[in-house]
Amino acid sequence: MGSRLTESVKLIEKAFRRKAKKERWLQTTPSFRNFKVDIEYAKNCTGLSIKVTDLLDVESKSKTSAIHDVARQGGTYIVTSIICPICNRPVSLNKHWNSYICECKEHPRMIFEICEVKVVNAVQEQTEG
Repeated sequence: MGSRLTESVKLIEKAFRRKAKKERWLQTTPSFRNFKVDIEYAKNCTGLSIKVTDLLDVESKSKTSAIHDVARQGGTYIVTSIICPICNRPVSLNKHWNSYICECKEHPRMIFEICEVKVVNAVQEQTEG
């Protein structure tokens, strides 16, 4: 009886660790819900500016870039590609790492992570409307 109870407790702990790991992973996805940006801006993404950091050079300043493409995922939108701030080419999302890897020949390999999303044209839209 004791061994069955021990096995069931181990299975419960394992399931809890999987659930906690999945929740942490979902919190790091580059979705508009995680960046606290309204979904209306996600549909046309022209009035958005992003700041990205290079994960290989953490001590450098964050660079300003733009969103290239978004896709719907569940109840929110996810940023599938951004513009590289160095070479101005589209860089797609690497879902395994939740980051954007640019392997252009103009510069060394860079791995970008979005740290902030700002709404740029919100004031202009309110004054026009």
